[in-house]
Amino acid sequence: MTLITSMQIQFNHLFIAAVLIIKVLGSDNLGDRLMKDVFDGYQQDVRPLCDPYPYTVTPDLGIAIRQLIELNNPEQKLTTSIWFRTRWKDCRLLWNVSDYQNLSRIIVPIDRIWIPDLTLYEK
Repeated sequence: MTLITSMQIQFNHLFIAAVLIIKVLGSDNLGDRLMKDVFDGYQQDVRPLCDPYPYTVTPDLGIAIRQLIELNNPEQKLTTSIWFRTRWKDCRLLWNVSDYQNLSRIIVPIDRIWIPDLTLYEK
C-alpha cells in the first residue's frame, strides 16, 4: 500500500467519523422536541378541563402493599408499607404520535404537571 492510498483511507475514515458526529450532535432529539411542544403554554397550576360540564377530573386511585412490616395476631394489628398510586387524564398532554415517529410515551418530571389535590386520613 502506498503512502497516498494509506492517507486516502485515513481521510475517508476521518470524513465518515466527522459526518457521523455532526449527524448525532446536530440531530433533533425527538424526546426533547416532544417535551418542548407539549409543554409550550402548559400551566401546571391550572386544572385540566377535558370532559364536558361539570368539568371534573376523576383520579383513579390504587394501593399496592410494598412490605409487610408486622402481623400481630393477639392485637389484630397489621403494619405495612404501601405505595399509593394515582392516575388521571390531562388532555393538554396529548400529541399526535405520527408527528413524533410513533413515540407514544415519555417520562415527565412530576414538578412539570398538574397534580390533583388528594387528602389521606387514617381512621
